[in-house]
Amino acid sequence: MNTLKLAFDKYKNYNLSHYKLTLFVNAEPCIMCLGAIMWSGVNKIVFSVPSSEVERITGFDEGFKPNWFEEMKKRNIKACGGIDEEYGKKILQYYVDLGKTIYKPAH
Repeated sequence: MNTLKLAFDKYKNYNLSHYKLTLFVNAEPCIMCLGAIMWSGVNKIVFSVPSSEVERITGFDEGFKPNWFEEMKKRNIKACGGIDEEYGKKILQYYVDLGKTIYKPAH
């Protein structure tokens, strides 16, 4: 979300589709981020760690995301995952070990 906000500010436009941008992220996007990506105009998303591992390592609830790859494809957004996954998991575990705040809504 923060990266998209920076891109919107840089290009002074909420439609980034003209710029053919690829978004690289450590973890598979959560449901909130997927919605933002879908509407942002980003053309491609590349991620490292799948949601199941993000949830296991951090306890963060990624949300319900059925068929999200197909939904992105319908909107001409390419999605690629599992890029250097082991390193991505180490980064997430390092963040947890530092005691950083991980957003966890109250249930």
